[in-house]
Amino acid sequence: MMATVSELSVYQATAMKLQQQKRTATRRLEESKWRIARDEPPIEDLHAELHRRERERHNTHESTITKGLERESRFTSGVVRTTAEPRPNAYIPDVAHGLGIPKPYSSLAPFKPAEAGSTMRHYRPPKPPVIII
Repeated sequence: MMATVSELSVYQATAMKLQQQKRTATRRLEESKWRIARDEPPIEDLHAELHRRERERHNTHESTITKGLERESRFTSGVVRTTAEPRPNAYIPDVAHGLGIPKPYSSLAPFKPAEAGSTMRHYRPPKPPVIII
């Protein structure tokens, strides 16, 4: 019984709120009709609203143009922002054997394994076999 009463009160509050919104909208409509009949703008703040929307549209247009230029300049500059650790793409052989000029790794780049994570504690370390010669 209590649940039904509380549910009914919720519906009643919703109905009262909707009735108030309807009254407000009707009053605004009547006022707008009266203003239009007298050759006035339908809402008092219509000119300010129009200028605000026009300014927003202009600002968004300018911001899209500047974003496009920034994006274009970023791609053309060749600079890439990253937080990754820099990896070598060439090695310098010993000076005794050559001039110390870097040689590219190409497809034979050394493998750099990732750091061991917290799940590695569940694995046993490998035991290398004993080699008898």
